[in-house]
Amino acid sequence: MITLAENQKNVKVGIIIPSYNVEENLGDILATTQSYILPKYIWVINDGSIDETRAIAKRIGVNLVEHPLNLGKGAALQSGFQAVLKSDCEYLITMDGDGQHDPHCIPEFIRTQQRNACDIVLGKREFNPSVMPVDRILSNRLSSLLVSWACGARIPDSQCGFRLFKTDLFKNMSLKTTHYDTETEILLNVLKKHHTRIAFCSVPTLYNAKLSHINRIIDSIRFCKLLFRHLFKRL
Repeated sequence: MITLAENQKNVKVGIIIPSYNVEENLGDILATTQSYILPKYIWVINDGSIDETRAIAKRIGVNLVEHPLNLGKGAALQSGFQAVLKSDCEYLITMDGDGQHDPHCIPEFIRTQQRNACDIVLGKREFNPSVMPVDRILSNRLSSLLVSWACGARIPDSQCGFRLFKTDLFKNMSLKTTHYDTETEILLNVLKKHHTRIAFCSVPTLYNAKLSHINRIIDSIRFCKLLFRHLFKRL
C-alpha cells in the first residue's frame, strides 16, 4: 500500500473535494484521505453550503475555498483547479464529498498512473442494479457511449467524477460550464489532445440517492447542449 510518506516523496498529488451540504460524510472522508495525502494538499470547495460543511473542513485543517452561494459542481471544480495550479502538485484527484467515492482508492489511482505513465486516470464503476437504480445505469451507459464517440476514445464510465489528472492539463483550459456537465467538458478538452495518455481504475459503486443534487432533466439538457456545441465546432 502507498503510504502518506511514500506518496508525498515520489509524486505530489492534490485532492479537490467539491462539497455542498455534506456534513454527514465530510469528516470521515477527510480523516481517511489524510492517511494518503497531507492536509496542505487537500482542498475542500465549499459551494455555498448551509450546514456544517465549512466548520468541519476548518476544524480538520485542510485548505478551504468558499463560494458564498451555490454555483454548481463545475464551478467548484474550477475553483479547485485554480487553487491547485498555485501549488507544487504534479497531479490532482477530484473526489466527491458526499460519500460516493471511497478515499481508500487513492493509492490505486496513484499506482495506476505510475504503472502506465499516463496523463489521466478515470474511475470506472461496476454498475450494479442492487446498488444503483436501473435508470441511472442506463443513462450512464448511454452518456458514456456518446462521450466516447465525441472524444474518439473508449470511456466506460464518463460520469464518474473520481479522477486523476496531470495538473498541467488545466493551465490553459477554458471551461464554459458550471454544473455536472463540466466533468464531460473536461474530458472533451483533454482528450482532444493527440498525445494524451489515459488509463482506468476500478472503483466501488457507492450510491446515495438522498444526497444526489442532480436534476435529471435540466442536467441532461445541459449535457446534450455541450455535446452539440462540441460536435458543431468540429464540423
